Amino acid sequence: PVSGGPIPLKGDPRLQNTERYGGYKGDTGVYMFLVEHGKGKKRVRSIEPMYLRYAKRADEDPAYLETYCREVLDLTDPKIVIPEIKFNTLLEIKGFPMYLTGRSGTAQITGIQAFQLLVPNADEVYLKKVLKVCDRLKKSAGEVLISFEHDGVSAEENLMLYDTLLEKMKIPSYVIRPGSQVKSLEKGRTMFTRLDLAEQCKALGNILMLFRGNGIADLSLIGAGSTVGKLQPSKNLSDSVKAIYTSVTGFYREEVDLLK
Repeated sequence: PVSGGPIPLKGDPRLQNTERYGGYKGDTGVYMFLVEHGKGKKRVRSIEPMYLRYAKRADEDPAYLETYCREVLDLTDPKIVIPEIKFNTLLEIKGFPMYLTGRSGTAQITGIQAFQLLVPNADEVYLKKVLKVCDRLKKSAGEVLISFEHDGVSAEENLMLYDTLLEKMKIPSYVIRPGSQVKSLEKGRTMFTRLDLAEQCKALGNILMLFRGNGIADLSLIGAGSTVGKLQPSKNLSDSVKAIYTSVTGFYREEVDLLK
């Protein structure tokens, strides 16, 4: 949202009293766009949201987009570079591929990673056993309904899986990931070994979230934060940032350098 309070339902000055007439809780973005702004030589390019209540006017009058940047987003001397970047556009930020999903606050964009975790078959089979235990723990309010021996999980294999996930986090494609948690997993390994089996399974299930979706994970069981690993790079672009467009068939691919 651009403001902390409710947003008036309409632009009519007589309806601006949100206590009386109500309002929206926040602005909904309909797409993003790329704009260059700043004073003199201190120029920056950023990915900004187009909010729903302004979108119709921007569609009807393309020139309004710069006015929107100045008056709504409070940007200085804006110059539109790309007028529309759709949600789920594939971005490559410093080599890391992610699908653009929106924005967080006023300083960051959000996304989900564009590739899946691959592990050896044996680890995949064991991971499924761990996740079944996690599911039972959730449904039973922390009480295990079936013995760990019956479920086929052990402290030794849990640690082996932990090390597998840690090594995966160290490969280049994950090291460059915004919000990488390599150090958290390295520091938390000893604490992991001291957890009971139920807590170890919970921790492994949470670590797995670093490799899925927006990457938010609760690593408090191994001494890190409860909401870490978010894929929320800065909206202000630096280094290498590309938008990648592909055809449905996969034969067509275009890379657009957002800094050039």
